[in-house]
Amino acid sequence: MIEYRRCPTGQLRAHVTDVVPAQSPTGSSKPVFLFTMRENRSAMPAEGRAAAGAVVALFVAMSILPALAGNLLVPCFTVAAMAALVGAIEYHLRSKPRVEWLEIGPQGLSYRSSAGQGVNFPTLPTRLVLLGRSSLECRLVLRSTAQSLEIGRCLSLAERREVAALIEDALRQTQRGFV
Repeated sequence: MIEYRRCPTGQLRAHVTDVVPAQSPTGSSKPVFLFTMRENRSAMPAEGRAAAGAVVALFVAMSILPALAGNLLVPCFTVAAMAALVGAIEYHLRSKPRVEWLEIGPQGLSYRSSAGQGVNFPTLPTRLVLLGRSSLECRLVLRSTAQSLEIGRCLSLAERREVAALIEDALRQTQRGFV
């Protein structure tokens, strides 16, 4: 999921003050571009849980026949596999989705992630590079003269392509004042 905001100069960005400090740019009339990139998670509805429960019950029922024939490892393996599957689903539902913030302004680019990673780039020599060996792979990399950083790792392939055009446009608009 992508949230894109174009903040006027001086506006505090209260929704990300816990990660990105709310500093308004000074001495410039250019707007600040703020991208919030969040992992897209859909909650499993009750019907989905019922279907998963039915699949678990079906596998357990199918493992009874080999158990009656004397193969006792089959039901043990089936129960362990289903318990691992249910545990993985519950862990995923309870964990927090990954979030990344990218702010593009006249003073530079600021990147923050929910994992605590934070990097600042200068505006002028920074560019966005799309890397990928095939049409099924797309990596977004911010590059400047001294450093590079992959962004958008929490996005799907289609969302990465969509946000790439928006970030390139924001970079172009911000860098236009320097040329």
